[in-house]
Amino acid sequence: MTVLRILSLFLGYRGICATINLQEDGILRFVTFGDSGTEGDAQSMTGSVLSSIVSTRPTAFVAMVGDNFYPCGISSVSDRAVQSAFSDVFGNIPIPFHPVLGDNDYGDAGVVGNISAQLDLSNVLQNWVMPSFFYSRIESTPSVRLCTIYIDTQSLISIPDVDSRTPAELGVLETQMEWLKTTLASPECQSSNFIVVFGHHPIKSTGKKHMKGKSGPLIENLTPLFEMHRIDAYFSGHDHDLQAIAPIHDCSAAAETEAADSPSPQTEFPHCISYIVSGASSRLRRSPKEAPIPGYHTWAVRDVIGFTLTEVFSPHEMVTSFISSATGETIHTHRIRSHLALRETR
Repeated sequence: MTVLRILSLFLGYRGICATINLQEDGILRFVTFGDSGTEGDAQSMTGSVLSSIVSTRPTAFVAMVGDNFYPCGISSVSDRAVQSAFSDVFGNIPIPFHPVLGDNDYGDAGVVGNISAQLDLSNVLQNWVMPSFFYSRIESTPSVRLCTIYIDTQSLISIPDVDSRTPAELGVLETQMEWLKTTLASPECQSSNFIVVFGHHPIKSTGKKHMKGKSGPLIENLTPLFEMHRIDAYFSGHDHDLQAIAPIHDCSAAAETEAADSPSPQTEFPHCISYIVSGASSRLRRSPKEAPIPGYHTWAVRDVIGFTLTEVFSPHEMVTSFISSATGETIHTHRIRSHLALRETR
């Protein structure tokens, strides 16, 4: 793949896709899972429980947070993995699947994945909707508006087996970051009740892969941006487990501080982003230990195949449930308050 081809693909879709309205019961629901590309019983369990949920609770979409095909992506839209790792398992679920790329989608062990083929699947598979490597959508019901942003975290870290230069040297890092800044600041997003970002690599995690320190570029580039624009949640995979991570402090509390250059007190509000890891839909990787994250509550389970179902019940709050693929039961719930609702309480 040439550098020119990479840049042309990463220029991608620069607008916000059309609004999707889901009005059946007034609850906007979406499913998130990553690392789903391992074929086998675990993946089949996830597909079966997901199908059951969608048939009984109207669901707007599925966010696939990368490593869609193991071990090294796909070679073309005709690759056997498209059928065995997606169509056979999820092909009959009649809602859109919105994927992002993971590191294995780019390739592994010297085999380069054809990442443009995953875009082309949008023209082949009825429920695969991936307009670009990074893109955004507005989802809504009559009472709730959700800004969803899908990013390619691998291109913010490295582009393996494609070019020896860094993403910054290729111009890919700057291209995506400028798009992300514009999208987050847009009236469409800032007026939404919730802003949710999906990417493959975690920004915060207690898992084994994250502990190796490869998320440094993400923390450096994304965290200030997410805090500035007050996103509500970041969903990721990569670590093959289930996690919910949120600040310890009371997000509705504000502290008044004296600004050096102002005669009156200024109010400072804490940042309250929830970090959800959902990378256990088809395989597990148990970490040898769990590293605490100072200043954050953490919940994690490492021996359960599963995924998350998020339900936006009101303009003020959404709830993420962690679902076991073996039983279909909820094993944990995590509440996320809207950044707009928090502003109103202040």
